[in-house]
Amino acid sequence: LSADGQSITTSTYIGEVDGGSIYKMASDSAGDTYIVGIAGDLFETTPGAAARLPTVRLRRPRSWAPSAQRPPFARRSTLQFAPMSDLPETVSEAVDRAAESRLNSVVAILVAVTATFMSLCNVKDGNIGQAMTEAQAKTVDTWSYYQAKSTKESLAEATIEQLTTMRDLTPGMAAPVRTAIDRRIADYNTRIARYEREKNDIKKQAEGYQKKYETLNMHDDQFDLSEAALSLSIALLGVTALTQKRWLLALAIAFILFGLFFGAAGFLGWSVHPDALSSLLS
Repeated sequence: LSADGQSITTSTYIGEVDGGSIYKMASDSAGDTYIVGIAGDLFETTPGAAARLPTVRLRRPRSWAPSAQRPPFARRSTLQFAPMSDLPETVSEAVDRAAESRLNSVVAILVAVTATFMSLCNVKDGNIGQAMTEAQAKTVDTWSYYQAKSTKESLAEATIEQLTTMRDLTPGMAAPVRTAIDRRIADYNTRIARYEREKNDIKKQAEGYQKKYETLNMHDDQFDLSEAALSLSIALLGVTALTQKRWLLALAIAFILFGLFFGAAGFLGWSVHPDALSSLLS
């Protein structure tokens, strides 16, 4: 790094002074120039002032060559300067650095609790999705079976009507034939009565599967709302770790409570279903 802080040429590592690394630069007419890095800043000084503290602040370099000689003060904290796209890494670092500040400790605890609860909700929601698929399939099959029974009942009624018409329009019909027709009509009437009973039972089963599907769908919506709220809270916790703003932490906690409530409703089977939010997200 030259005296004006614009470029880097060659340097020789000298040693440490007050926690900072000293690099000796090329000599000029004014004598040797030293660059000292302390607490992340670069300074220019002279041999006599090196033991005290640097006095002239220079601009930080963008790169160092070679990379093996990169001094310790060239590294910077990602928690303080990370871009918004690195929020997950930022939150992870907040967990790693939880002991450095009370706010980071709170963020670390909330992230751990939220992530654990989200994992449990995802497992439960996956099982609910499978149960919904099974209930829907049984509902369709049962209603199809109900429709088949209705078709058989309609055919039996049509057959009875034909046999009755034929019997009534043939007054000179032989007695054995009339008896056989009456027997067939009675048989079809018995079938119709049996089809009607079976249809009622099948209808109850189909309605039961349909109700089960609707209940599972309600719980699925609860877990969806919980996941959305908890995901947003984790994003807010990442922003809190970046900015150290306590009001963002309060907002994140509000979303966490919202997500915990609907997650608990899904686990405990509570009939809580915000139709407005579900319609908005559907």
